[in-house]
Amino acid sequence: MIEFLNKKGPLIIKKKPVYTLDESLLSLSKEQLIYIITNVIPITEKFNINDKKENLVNKLKKKIVQRMKYVFKYKAPLARLLFLSFCTHSKKDVQNVIDKMVEGARNFNIPVEQIEDVIIDYVDFFVTTGMVFAFLPKGASELELCAPIELAKHYINVIKATEGEDEHGKYFPFVNYARLLASLYGACSVEQFMEIYNRDNKSAKITDKKIAIQFLKEATEIDMNFIYENGYISTFWVYAEHEKDYIIEARKNFLPYIPSKKELEKKLTQISYEDDNENCELIFKYLEKKKIDHNIIRFIIFNLQIRIQLEGNATNAIEYLINESDISFSDIDEINQLTPYVVELNNSMHLWTRHGNVPNQMINVSKKTAKSSKKDFLTEEAKENIEKQKMEMVKIDLPPDLKIPTEKECIKASKEFDLYWKRDEYEDPPDWFSEGDNYLRRISAFRGKFRTEIDKIPQSSQNKLYEQWIASVWHKNANRGGRFGNQKWDFHAFSIGQKLGNDLFACKDADGSVYVIFSHSLQINYDENLLTCVTLLIDMGGFYMTYGPVMGWKGIIPSDIDYLAYCTANQLYDNQGMSSVFQFNPWPLWGAFGISEMPPLMHKGKMVMSCVLETAFKDNKVPEFNKKWIMEKSKNGKLTRWSNNNDYLASTIIYYDEKLNKVVILGHNREDFENTINRFKDSLYLKNKPEICTMVMDTQVFSLFKRKNLLSQMESNF
Repeated sequence: MIEFLNKKGPLIIKKKPVYTLDESLLSLSKEQLIYIITNVIPITEKFNINDKKENLVNKLKKKIVQRMKYVFKYKAPLARLLFLSFCTHSKKDVQNVIDKMVEGARNFNIPVEQIEDVIIDYVDFFVTTGMVFAFLPKGASELELCAPIELAKHYINVIKATEGEDEHGKYFPFVNYARLLASLYGACSVEQFMEIYNRDNKSAKITDKKIAIQFLKEATEIDMNFIYENGYISTFWVYAEHEKDYIIEARKNFLPYIPSKKELEKKLTQISYEDDNENCELIFKYLEKKKIDHNIIRFIIFNLQIRIQLEGNATNAIEYLINESDISFSDIDEINQLTPYVVELNNSMHLWTRHGNVPNQMINVSKKTAKSSKKDFLTEEAKENIEKQKMEMVKIDLPPDLKIPTEKECIKASKEFDLYWKRDEYEDPPDWFSEGDNYLRRISAFRGKFRTEIDKIPQSSQNKLYEQWIASVWHKNANRGGRFGNQKWDFHAFSIGQKLGNDLFACKDADGSVYVIFSHSLQINYDENLLTCVTLLIDMGGFYMTYGPVMGWKGIIPSDIDYLAYCTANQLYDNQGMSSVFQFNPWPLWGAFGISEMPPLMHKGKMVMSCVLETAFKDNKVPEFNKKWIMEKSKNGKLTRWSNNNDYLASTIIYYDEKLNKVVILGHNREDFENTINRFKDSLYLKNKPEICTMVMDTQVFSLFKRKNLLSQMESNF
């Protein structure tokens, strides 16, 4: 009978059966008690595992009895019948009930081939939560499963208390929806849960928020995969790692992904929303070939999912596999074989920091026009921030001597340029194509570090980027002859500004220089709010045209591209500038494609920046700080910190190491940061230049280059 229970399982009691709850709990070892406690008492309720066994028994008994009031409300009718069979303390009765369940599987809306698995799951639930106890006396060949007498009585009293209104099983989908939505969003608000749950469960609607919260608190004791706290249900991992606030802040620009009823119904038996992701199965099969234990593989994939859902970064996920998962890779080829699966997993998962949206779907939506797009993923506030940024960026004071070409001049220049690069001669490509393979081989060694970001770009688009880069390198010395061959084809970063005509724009680069550019690609980027652009500019005699793709971003500014170039090769950048850096190594620029759709991060109408200056006080003399600066000492007394605003994103912070005379100034509001430096300029050595970029670019640089995070380093001391 019930052969599915392992006689060596952790909760088998090798004693004669007893039939009261007290006796049953006391029959367990302390380790077995703790095992059940972790399945019954939520993590939000503290208990001392070092407490005496008697105290643990009393606490557990109270909780088990309490749960009897509502546990079957969230379980299918089949569970109630199965539990009642264990109350008879008769092996024959239990087997008869199971046989009838198997025979009548369709009556429970369960496929015949799944009914045994469902029964197994319920028996496991009863045993691991102290509702049924598994006895195996010495010499016995079969387990005896017994429900304590008190629990049977409590259950009957609950039924009587409902006065004939049988709610048992009515809210069966409730727990599954809570578990899935917590897994989908990382942290799901009660309001969001109610909206989706009520949409799909009209016969068991919950319209009162207080009742919904009460039910969610009960449900967390039925399913330990999620936790309710302060208006949100979170996955167990998010709660345990204190990541809820981070997730809520990171996703605030995104509308929630709303799954259909059909989509949820397919996942009701899953623990994680991503359990059916086909890329998880591909990774599982790959690791299985390495003779790794299946449970270890599942643990590895779980950690992969967590890292991706929290960070949306395939590079970090791959580094976890290499450095932390204890998988032994024989060579780089093995890693390269696994990488595409991880990249696809990253691009196909519902990200917590994007409010459950999927990167692949977000990219597809963004490529549609505003009129044809059936689905959006940005909040109204995020859209307003983009429009505000657009209005700021398009404000350009045109120099009086700026040449604005006529439409005829633009068309004429375009035809001449097309002839130069043989646009219409498909059988005779541009001359620089002959050097393409040699050029690409030179930079192939740099690609590995940025592989996961590059692989997000469609292959056809990658090819166009390669062609553009080859053309830039080929023209680097401006010695190819003719009007266009005797000029450098440099990369330029600029913001699209004032529209001057059809496909004609005034644009401004990081140092304030204004260009007039004729390009249909700029019109497309302008319409899609991709206002910061990078491309090759070709001088047409006072105005410019573009060659190749025009990469565009929503949430960064032109100086961010300079910062990216500096982080790629700082000495080359200082000596020769941004274009030379990307001619030397274009992969970081192309890797930045992954943040093209990221909206600007705004705070009180201003773009949130990452501003850093490493310097020192002159003569080790600390300047005077007025009352608005709050001073604190680090825990070890070695560092001093001054901050000028309680609003973190509007403040500037100064850290000082007296022993090393090291000063670090950090800020997220550029104006306040620069005012602070100006305020203390007479007390600071200003040899170093500040590093300034948007928070969007700062996150990308940290991801690509693993640069040190000074803020984290400094704050860890306080």
